[in-house]
Amino acid sequence: MGAVSPGGVGLDALWELVVRPTDAPITADVPGWDVGRWFDRRERRRTDDYVAYAIAAAAEADDAAGQPRPEPLRRAVVLGNVFGPSTAAEDAVRTTDAEGPEAVPPSVGLLASTSSAAATVAQRLGARGPVTVVAGACAAGTHALGQAAALVASGEVDVAWAGGTEAAVSPVLQSSYANLRALSPTGWVRPFDARRDGFVFGLGAAVLVLEAFDEAVARGAPVLGEVAGWANTNDAAHSVRPSGDGAVECMALALDRASINPSQIAHVNAHGTGTVANDAAEAAAVASVCGRHRPPITSVKRVTGHGVGAAGAIEAVVALQGMARSLLPPSGIDPRPAPEIDADVVWGEPRPWEPGPVISNSFGIGGMNGSLVVLPPGWR
Repeated sequence: MGAVSPGGVGLDALWELVVRPTDAPITADVPGWDVGRWFDRRERRRTDDYVAYAIAAAAEADDAAGQPRPEPLRRAVVLGNVFGPSTAAEDAVRTTDAEGPEAVPPSVGLLASTSSAAATVAQRLGARGPVTVVAGACAAGTHALGQAAALVASGEVDVAWAGGTEAAVSPVLQSSYANLRALSPTGWVRPFDARRDGFVFGLGAAVLVLEAFDEAVARGAPVLGEVAGWANTNDAAHSVRPSGDGAVECMALALDRASINPSQIAHVNAHGTGTVANDAAEAAAVASVCGRHRPPITSVKRVTGHGVGAAGAIEAVVALQGMARSLLPPSGIDPRPAPEIDADVVWGEPRPWEPGPVISNSFGIGGMNGSLVVLPPGWR
């Protein structure tokens, strides 16, 4: 695995961020970020941050996995991304208005597609098999992991580098979501809390290396977990007011495909945006699926912010880190639990737990739902 987050570059920085016993407003920043570590001066002129974040995360993941290199056609890259080079595109529009079309840098054309990150990662890794960008709104990162796992399980590829990346900091996007009343006016993200008032965009990327179990063991790779099941559904209802039905169906389908009973869920890695409607709908969906069983629920968006196309991948990485450390990060430090949310939300300090099946949820605008079931190594 590899990650870039508001905690900094690398897995350790991400883990320290999510278990840190503080609450604070989220800022759009990656501490210690140096694009020059990944690109030379000429490359930087035609590279957006969302591409660079993906390269950094993929490099860390690839190194940790022992740099697997099957035949090029047996290598896949699947990345979630929603907004692409939003800041570069807005700057180009302003340049066109102010100076005319001849002043627009040709690099904008190279960046304009959301496929730039996946294509660049594939170039670095020599991947000539399926290279795909998934734009499933806030569920894109989760969908990318599920699709990559399916590619490996089908035997079409031997290795897939999968995850998501995003750098949604453009003024137009910020203004649009603020006017939609989805962004927190305070800059604080309080998932499942009575004071929750919206989300904050977060920067970053996460990439995981997926491989068939026997192949990973045969070459001595560290096995971090098993992708046991995945589902992708849609509410087919309102674009921004979740019905909850699609989320229930998505979780139930993912669990069925993983051959996991809802009573076996040991942890729900929640989408948990900190918006009034989403958190209530997700908590109700979990209760509907689990019945009397009340698994602990966490949302790390309190410190990572909402990584949109990267969110599901970042949160999957945190879930696997929590398995390795037998700790669940808190959803808030000084909570005021919301009375309408009946759930075992992890508050305050990180909570020790016995690792077991985790369901990681991503529920996005347009009713996009993704659920990923991940098991600890050797759990079955």
